[in-house]
Amino acid sequence: MKSTTGRSHKKKRRLKTVGKVKGETLKVRLRDNCNPDYEWVNLRKKIGDQIRWVSLGKEFTIHFDDTPFVDDQGNAKYDFLVTAGGSVDSGPPVLGEPGQDYEYTVIRQTLAMSADPGLSVKE
Repeated sequence: MKSTTGRSHKKKRRLKTVGKVKGETLKVRLRDNCNPDYEWVNLRKKIGDQIRWVSLGKEFTIHFDDTPFVDDQGNAKYDFLVTAGGSVDSGPPVLGEPGQDYEYTVIRQTLAMSADPGLSVKE
């Protein structure tokens, strides 16, 4: 429908970005032998990428000696519990500088097994 000025009254939908641009969630699956399907991943700090660790069976703990992640209170977060058959998100990297690498340990408590994959934080 057009008004007397000849313009359409249809509303145009606009896409709005509220707050930061949300990055990608990169899924890393954990096998019972503690081996992830990706030995190394790249996260873009500026965009807000994050990792989602997914258990394909057992319960795991992800441990960082040096971490780019923080908890809800803004404190450095070194450990992530991945429940059996569940998943946990890291949240976006906050600490450290772009270009820094982080190794972490995947620990399966019941068999005292572990693996040492890592991640890089890019700009």
